[in-house]
Amino acid sequence: MITAPGGLPLAGHALDLMRRPLEFLSSLRDLGEVVGFRLGPSTAYLLTTPDAVREVQITQLAKFGKGGAVLDTARAVVGNGIATSDGPIHRRHRKMAQPAFHHSRMAGYTATMAALAEQRASSWLPGQEISMTYEMHMLKSAMLGRTLIATDADVTKVLSAALPELVAGLGRRVFLPLTWPHRLPLPMNRRYEAAQRELNDLVHRTITEYRATPGDRGDLLSMLVEARDDAGEGMTDDQLRDEIITMMFAGVATPAETAVWTFHALAAHPDVEKRVQAEVDEVLDGRTATYDDLKRLEYAKRVVAEALRHHPPAWLVSRRNTEDVVIAGERIPAGSDVFFSPYVLHHDPRSFPRPDEFDPDRWTPERAGESPRHAYIPFSTGFRKCVGDAFGQAEVLTTVAAVTARWRLRQVGEPEARCDLTYRLKDSVMRVEPR
Repeated sequence: MITAPGGLPLAGHALDLMRRPLEFLSSLRDLGEVVGFRLGPSTAYLLTTPDAVREVQITQLAKFGKGGAVLDTARAVVGNGIATSDGPIHRRHRKMAQPAFHHSRMAGYTATMAALAEQRASSWLPGQEISMTYEMHMLKSAMLGRTLIATDADVTKVLSAALPELVAGLGRRVFLPLTWPHRLPLPMNRRYEAAQRELNDLVHRTITEYRATPGDRGDLLSMLVEARDDAGEGMTDDQLRDEIITMMFAGVATPAETAVWTFHALAAHPDVEKRVQAEVDEVLDGRTATYDDLKRLEYAKRVVAEALRHHPPAWLVSRRNTEDVVIAGERIPAGSDVFFSPYVLHHDPRSFPRPDEFDPDRWTPERAGESPRHAYIPFSTGFRKCVGDAFGQAEVLTTVAAVTARWRLRQVGEPEARCDLTYRLKDSVMRVEPR
């Protein structure tokens, strides 16, 4: 097996992964389908092709658990929810959660999302310079707060304050897996611990309230409280806690960062922006978007898909094999950390010609089949595909529609792209201009 060149005697390639992760992982793509690299004293493995990823996610799924540096770190906060659980627990909870994302519920969720997006966009002023990073995290926190927990006014406030601290803290823990630096009484560690306490307190308080007054309130949490498995059993309080916090991360951080990247792309490509504006005008004609409208915003959907190809928030995924496996002719011993990177796959010229070009039309029905299956995986693939992908896409599309109907956004300065737990713009400042 080919092993990545370079590395340090003790750290291996950990510093490369920390300092220049996208460049480092992309440099391994041409070395083979399975490439070894060292994380400290251990050898980890990067899968670089859609076929190799398919082995992990579909063909040999039973031999891989949800483990490795990324998921083990995330599990410390989100617990054993759908995103981090395996086996019978994952199958049980996925089946129980799926009705909460059924299209019959999406119309109500979308109406709430669209109204909040309109409210946020209408609060901006011509010439105002806004932090899109802040604005989108506030908006997605409000969207999730109103759809996940419909009765708690504190949700938006807690989510918008706590989640950025937790995402940053988890990112530090992925790349610096030693425990002692994170126990030091440093301001960043104290903020992380305070955010974790605040989020847990909110969730436990809300579960207690919902248990006391059961019934369908039209939100995600009430459906989870009422959900029953094939044996007629519901989730325990701890299981509900893990699923709620998982949804908070998935429903705020990822859509917020996708929206920021999308507006960044629109500002950089005025021709694309004009086509989105024309479509929004034609489809909505000044109305607030509905769930049925989202299906008709075909070009806007392609723009978001292309933004996700260029800048997948979930840029690195880890698994751990429970037994020896052979992928692309290479043996990977049991207990290994196995990685694949949606970013690396999405920028492979063998799958996406001119990968650095922003081309929404590569997602037209005529061209979408040009790329191999499993080459585009912003929401994962197979049985472990994100259960709430349609929910997240609705969050982004309602926001794009509300903003582009009123404004042109222009980038101010060059924001810093950062890879920690997610691939994001640290702070994207944009100037609001009337259309």
